[in-house]
Amino acid sequence: MAPRAGIFAPLALAADIASAATAISGIDGRLLENVRLFLDEPDCEANPAAVSRYVRDLPADVLPALEAFGYYEPRITARRTADTADCWSVELAIEPRDPVVVRAISAELAGAAGDDEAMRAYVADFPLAPGSTLDHGRLRAFKSRLEALARERGYIDARFAEERVDVYLDERAADVTLTFDSGPRYAFGDVTFDTTALRPDVLAQFVPFEPGEPYDASAIADLQRTLTASEYFTRARVVPRFDAAGGGTIPVRVDAVPAAPTSSAIGVGFSTDDGPRFSYERENVRRNRAGHRYDLDVLLAQVRQSATLDYRIPIGNPQRDWWSLRVGGEREDIDAGVGSVLRFGPHRVLITGERTTTRFVDLLVERDEIAGGTLDTKLVLPGIKWARSSRDDLVRPRQGFRLSYGVSVGVGDIRLVQADFRGKWLTATGWDARVIVRGRAGVTVQDREFHRVPLSLRFFSGGDNSVRGYDYESLGPRNAAGELVGGNRVLETSVEYEHPVTESWSVAAFVDTGNAFLRSNLDLRTGAGIGARWFTPIGPVRVDVAWPVSTAPGEDRGPRLHLGLGPDL
Repeated sequence: MAPRAGIFAPLALAADIASAATAISGIDGRLLENVRLFLDEPDCEANPAAVSRYVRDLPADVLPALEAFGYYEPRITARRTADTADCWSVELAIEPRDPVVVRAISAELAGAAGDDEAMRAYVADFPLAPGSTLDHGRLRAFKSRLEALARERGYIDARFAEERVDVYLDERAADVTLTFDSGPRYAFGDVTFDTTALRPDVLAQFVPFEPGEPYDASAIADLQRTLTASEYFTRARVVPRFDAAGGGTIPVRVDAVPAAPTSSAIGVGFSTDDGPRFSYERENVRRNRAGHRYDLDVLLAQVRQSATLDYRIPIGNPQRDWWSLRVGGEREDIDAGVGSVLRFGPHRVLITGERTTTRFVDLLVERDEIAGGTLDTKLVLPGIKWARSSRDDLVRPRQGFRLSYGVSVGVGDIRLVQADFRGKWLTATGWDARVIVRGRAGVTVQDREFHRVPLSLRFFSGGDNSVRGYDYESLGPRNAAGELVGGNRVLETSVEYEHPVTESWSVAAFVDTGNAFLRSNLDLRTGAGIGARWFTPIGPVRVDVAWPVSTAPGEDRGPRLHLGLGPDL
């Protein structure tokens, strides 16, 4: 018997397409939904002749809906039944019978796409297999996605050289033949920017591809995301000019709307580490057409006061590679004493994927009032820091981590080497609870007595993000007079379980352990407690009550309140 051409009928996308007057029996699921799409019911006020024509034509009208799923020879019966008080009624009985199955498949790539791994992998994952029911909907979706993928990868002349579905009804079999001719793969052409906010050479650093590289739509999307996230622009639109393609290349046009260069922000808040605090931030994200920017941050709090100016100069991509000149001062009043620090130095920042690398050389000038005396220190501090982070959600991540580790060398009034590692891991359970693990380890090796180490480079423990149940930086070694002096080692760990109560609230239980110490004289302190979490668009508000579990004679064993706001990672 001669083959019959396949019918590519539309398939149902909605599950609730109800018919008030036509009752359908014999089928269900996607097949039923698709049949309902083919009903062209007259309204309840239609004259009897219109209803009769509807009933007469109904089997032929719904047949394409069944053929779309491979049912080419169903038994279909339509009859009018007793009308209701409000409308006419029709019964449609369908017996699908045996479907047509796929017997042979030939899916081939011609042209340059034959050497394209992504294109080959997609064709290899063909949605039908010999022996499976012929499903025109899945076949049509495959073809549409293949055409879209080809365009995304620069095959803008691609077409189906052959597309056949031969159906043999007497054998209930079908042969599928597809030949997709991709033609040549086009390359990126020149990129033009419709903005004068930045110099052309600075704008070019954003572009993640070079003219002549094979076209890939993901690079277009990456460029658009990078421009929008840069803060130089409020809006950016990257347009591949397919209409202007020629000579094997696709030119790209970028329309970008510059952002207002300057902004200021004032904040008032409270934390149990800092007490009441006032903050001021002033930034200029586009100081000039070379892409320079600066940030001024001022913090006035009960425990510490600081001001930092950071002037950034792009080197490569302004979002991922820059030099910054930083100058800042800080005064901190903790249990161990009062430290006043001035830092100045160049920093080179490079972001690759999830990792941020910062190389720096700082000049440190510090005066400390500690242990009944004054300590003046001048140091040159070269060093390097690495940071990595990943999370699946900004506000309430279910999986993620944050790691930072750095090494610095001090040369001056004292010589020292310091290494500091911090990590935080978060994972969710099957019942939407979260487990959060936090840790820190640090060590300093100095060439002189420990009391010559400046206060800002000593280790302490205790506080909202350390060992809860103890005041901010109140833990560490003490001298013979009982005065807190800090340590050249630190070790901390924390485990927290957070259980959801509502969509926006959770309760938590936690145990923190750690302390700062000198050499190997580790004397751990442990705090445990409970808390509540309120999830807001800017991150969770954390309220914890913690009790010291292990204390030395004379230490307070009462509960302490800890408040915090900000993202988990």
